[in-house]
Amino acid sequence: MLLLGRDDIEELLEPAATVAAVEAALIASSRGEVLQPLRTVLDLPSSAASALFMPAVLPAADALGTKLVTIYPQNRRLGLPTHHGAVLLCDAATGRPTALLEGAALTAVRTAAVTALATRLLARSDTRRLAVLGTGIQAESHLPFLLAERDFTSVAIWSPQEASRQRFAQCVETLVEVPLQVCDTAEEAVRGADVILTATAAADPVVARDWIEPGAHLNAIGASTATRREIDGPTVAASRLFVEQRAAALAEAGDLLLAIEAGLVEATHIVAELGEVAVGDRPGRRSDDEITLFKSVGLAIEDLAVARLAVDRAGRLDLGRRVDW
Repeated sequence: MLLLGRDDIEELLEPAATVAAVEAALIASSRGEVLQPLRTVLDLPSSAASALFMPAVLPAADALGTKLVTIYPQNRRLGLPTHHGAVLLCDAATGRPTALLEGAALTAVRTAAVTALATRLLARSDTRRLAVLGTGIQAESHLPFLLAERDFTSVAIWSPQEASRQRFAQCVETLVEVPLQVCDTAEEAVRGADVILTATAAADPVVARDWIEPGAHLNAIGASTATRREIDGPTVAASRLFVEQRAAALAEAGDLLLAIEAGLVEATHIVAELGEVAVGDRPGRRSDDEITLFKSVGLAIEDLAVARLAVDRAGRLDLGRRVDW
């Protein structure tokens, strides 16, 4: 079995190939060419922790496997990451386990790749100002992917804690060749932004409709449960909404589900899946004035596609560690 750790994954996965891999997986999903049940979530009764299990089959990539993610919010007090995970790949013909990959780095890269694809398909071509809400691993991993999709001339950064904002700015300044603006409020970051990324741990909205300019594109990737949201209901209602998969969004996307609960939209508010837009079956952006919103919850097929890419490249470059199984 091949073992790939965090450093291996970060070395193996570059933006262009990773975006292409998730695009192919999402197209296959929209065509009904994958097997992927909704994720199983176990809420651990002894704590506020949970564990998520995400199996899938992606025939186009000859990939069978599953992802395990654990979420322990109390880890912050211990100085540990709140999220841990692993992706197990198996041989699709025999079922034999073939590779085990560190899950946190893989998740960060595949999520950034999907967001980059959404930005490519939905954002205006003349976008210049990027706003990033959140300063964790997801926000950091997204920057090189988003900067490769549009010619941004500035990046505004916000998170609730000033120390986190400053630390993040220092950490990413070598990744960003355009001016960084560290903002004291989310409103300051969002106003005037052409593309807005929300990658926070918020349970309640951090973006309000009144702040958003006509023609903006939003990528909401931080909340992935039915009871949490980063985008307020009026923004959802005012936007053309795109998702990875309708069934997953209608089960897990709190940004949408809470807007439905409030009577602001219906399930039919979903315009299209990204895979449908990528192949031209459904339109993406139709004008420079409309607001587009991509709501991500994450799919196992994305993890399998990116894991398959990493394993194939590791074989060519002789990276990783092999153990008897």
